[in-house]
Amino acid sequence: MSSLPRSLTRWAIPSLFAAAGTVMACYPILFSGFARMQNDPEDTRLIHYMLEHDYLWLVRAPLHRDLWSPPIFYPEANTAAYTELTLGLLPLYAPWRAVGLAPDTAFQSWILTSLLLNFAAIYFFLRRCLAVRPVAACFGSFLFAFGSPRLNQLNHQFMLPQFFTVLAVFAVWRLFQIHATNENHHRCVAWIAALASSVAAQIYATYALGWFLCFALLIAFALAMAMRSTRGQIASVLRAHWRAIALIAAVAAAALTPLGLQYLEAARAVGFRQFWEAEGMLPRFQSWFYMGEENWLYGWTAGRGSFAYLPVEWEQRLGLGLVTTAIVGWALIRERHRPGIRILIGTWLAILLTATMYRWGFSPWKWIFELVPGANGIRAVARIGILALIPASIGLALFADRRREPKWKALAFSLSAFCLLEQGRRSLSYDKQTVRTAVSRVAARIDPACRAFFCVCQDDRAADECQLDGMWAGLQAKLPTVNGTSGNTPARFEALSENKTRTEADEARLKAALETWLRAHRKEGLNVCWVEASVQSPSDR
Repeated sequence: MSSLPRSLTRWAIPSLFAAAGTVMACYPILFSGFARMQNDPEDTRLIHYMLEHDYLWLVRAPLHRDLWSPPIFYPEANTAAYTELTLGLLPLYAPWRAVGLAPDTAFQSWILTSLLLNFAAIYFFLRRCLAVRPVAACFGSFLFAFGSPRLNQLNHQFMLPQFFTVLAVFAVWRLFQIHATNENHHRCVAWIAALASSVAAQIYATYALGWFLCFALLIAFALAMAMRSTRGQIASVLRAHWRAIALIAAVAAAALTPLGLQYLEAARAVGFRQFWEAEGMLPRFQSWFYMGEENWLYGWTAGRGSFAYLPVEWEQRLGLGLVTTAIVGWALIRERHRPGIRILIGTWLAILLTATMYRWGFSPWKWIFELVPGANGIRAVARIGILALIPASIGLALFADRRREPKWKALAFSLSAFCLLEQGRRSLSYDKQTVRTAVSRVAARIDPACRAFFCVCQDDRAADECQLDGMWAGLQAKLPTVNGTSGNTPARFEALSENKTRTEADEARLKAALETWLRAHRKEGLNVCWVEASVQSPSDR
C-alpha cells in the first residue's frame, strides 16, 4: 500500500492540475460539447486552413500537392509563405484527422493537445532539472501552460505550442550536467542533437516562437561567456564537442533552408517589412503589467490610466498578475546563487529592456529589427512576452517548493494557488455549426463546371470572413479559389480584398478587378465562376 501515495503523487496530482488548467483555458469548447470554437471566426479559421492544407498535402490530395501553394489567391504561387506554414504542428493535428474527426473538431482537439503537451514538457523539466517536488512542479507547469500571456493569444493558436522551446532549454541543461560529470561523450552529442532538433522544430511549428528562442539562446550564450563561473564550462563543451556541434548545426541549417528560401521569396514578392509596421506592436512598460479586459481579476483596469493609451491593445496583454510577478521575481532573486538562474534572469531582463518601446519614442528593437537576420519578419513583437512564461514557471515552482519548510507550507501553497487564479480569463467563442452552414451555402452555389471561383458576399460581415468562407468552400468543392486572406497579400490583390457587393457599383468594380487579376496572371478567358454568398439571417450567427 505504500506505493499507492507515490503513484497518486506521480500521476493523479499532475493530471488534476492539467485538467483544471485545460478547463480554465478552453471551457467554451468543453462545456459546449465541442459545439463552440475559440476564439474568433477570422484568425482562427486562417490558422486552421493552413493546418488543414498541410494535412491534405500529407495525404496527397490533388489540389494540395504543392506544400507552398495552397489553392487560394488563385493562380498565385508560394502563398503559404505569406503566413505561418505550421508544418511543425502537423504531427499534433494529423492523427485527429486520420481517426475521422471533422476538420473543426480536429482543430479543437489540436488546441487541447498543444496545451497539455506544454504542461507535460515543463513539468518534466522542473522535476528533472530543478528537482522540485511534484506539487511545486504542477504550480509552475500550470503557469507555463495556461498563463495569461498564452491564453490571450487564443485567437492566434499557432502561438500556443511552445513545448519545443522547453525541450531546447532542457537539452542545454542536460548537456552541461552530463559534461560536468565526464560521462559518455555520445550522450553529450545526443543532447546537442536534441537542442538543434528542438530549435528547428519550433521554427517549423511557429516562426516567431522559433526566432524568439534563437534570440534568447544567443543572449544566454553571451551572458554565460561574460560570467566567470560559467565561461570555463562553455569553453570546455566547445573544445570537447566542436566537431559534433559543427556537423549538427550544418544539418539543422540544411533542414531549415527550404523554409528560409520560401519566406525570402515571398518577402521579395510582397516587400520586406519596415520598422514602422512593428512599431505599434512593441510592448510598452505598462504592457508587462496589463492583463486585458477579459481577465477575471484585473479586467476592470482595461482602458484606465496608462493602459488606455496602449496601441494594438490586444497584443499588449503581457501581465502575469501583481502577486505572480512579485512572487516570481522574489523567488528567482533568492536563487540567484545558481549560475543557471542568474543566466535566466539576465536573459529575460535583456529581452524586456530590448523589446520595450520607451516613452520618448525610442526602442533598441529598431537596431535588432534592422541588423539581426529574420527579425524583420516579425511584426507583432509583443508576442515575445510569451517567453516570460519560462522564467515565471521556474520562479513559481521554486517558491511553491518552499513547502519543504514547515513554517512556509500553508502560505506558499495559498499564494501559489492565487497566482494560478490570476491567470483566469473570460474566453470568446463562436458556434462552429454556423460557420459550417455558411461555407456549405457557398460550396452549393459553385457550378461543377468551374475551373476556379471567386466568392463575394452581400451581408454585413467583415471582408476577411467572406474571404475565409470562399477559402473553406474551395476545400469542400475541391476547387481553387481566387479568395484569400493572410498576413501578407499578393501584389495587385488589394482591389479584390474588399469582396462585398452592397451596390451595383461594388459588383462592377469587383468584376473589373477580377478580370485585371486574371489578365495579369495570363488566365483571362479561364472559367472562373462568380459566386454570390446568400445573405445570412440573424439566427444563423
